[in-house]
Amino acid sequence: MIGKCEVLYHYTTLDTFANIIKSKKFRLCDITKSNDPLEGVYMIQALEDAYHKLYHDNKINKEEHLMINRAFFRFSEMIASQGRNRDFYGAASFCIQSHELLMLRSYANNGKGVALGVPILTLETLAKNAPHLEFKKIEYLSDKEIGEKASGFWMTKVSTWKKQYSNLDDEMLSEFVKEIEEFYRKSYFIKNKVNEDEQEYRLIFRCNDLFEICLPGVDRYVPKNIDFIQSDNDLKAYYEITVGDGDDAPFHFCNIVIGPKCNATEEEINVFLRRHGIKDVSVFKNSWTQMR
Repeated sequence: MIGKCEVLYHYTTLDTFANIIKSKKFRLCDITKSNDPLEGVYMIQALEDAYHKLYHDNKINKEEHLMINRAFFRFSEMIASQGRNRDFYGAASFCIQSHELLMLRSYANNGKGVALGVPILTLETLAKNAPHLEFKKIEYLSDKEIGEKASGFWMTKVSTWKKQYSNLDDEMLSEFVKEIEEFYRKSYFIKNKVNEDEQEYRLIFRCNDLFEICLPGVDRYVPKNIDFIQSDNDLKAYYEITVGDGDDAPFHFCNIVIGPKCNATEEEINVFLRRHGIKDVSVFKNSWTQMR
């Protein structure tokens, strides 16, 4: 088990909660279209800034700088297609209960929504049994620490590859690029230290090359659990997880906390759950009543 806390909470609006229960589907939405515009971007920038700074500070020589630059350029071409990442990362956030008021205000329509309690063991088991799912606690780092992490990655790679950089062929370069991509992938479990109070865990689904350029007439398989929602000017991909009832279901809720400004009563939520075949869920009202 990841920590002492047995239950984590997903904070959401009443509308989204109702859709989850009615459809029996829980969505992991495109993380690059979240409220944080730096998701999927800041670590790329940190990596680029770091190797230039290492060269400027004489920590790496010209040949090493050119080697990194060549690999980083290839990496940048590989992960991006027409201005967005080729790989799809769908994510959902779960938090400990200690900052419940903050989370209800920020992510549950200023306390008008709900918090869905999910056992940690359920999330761990789900990720363990699905090859494209990963579940981890977020690591919170300052800007300085993020820069140091990027610099440390380059220094380790230079030490490993220094004997080959003078004869770095395409095959070896591809291996180097894969290591950069793996480091970048882990950055989806890193956030800036200013958000540390959230104590967030993430469940992430990854689909390789979902948004790669596709030629007309060339058939492309899209996993059946991936679909889209639309707004006035955008489409957002999501990955669906089936919601079941009780401990035997791969994904289920053990309790629901009603926000202090939500008008739905415990009895109404319980009837709504039973109407849609969800039983054995504890429902209670949040006791914190002072929300601005």
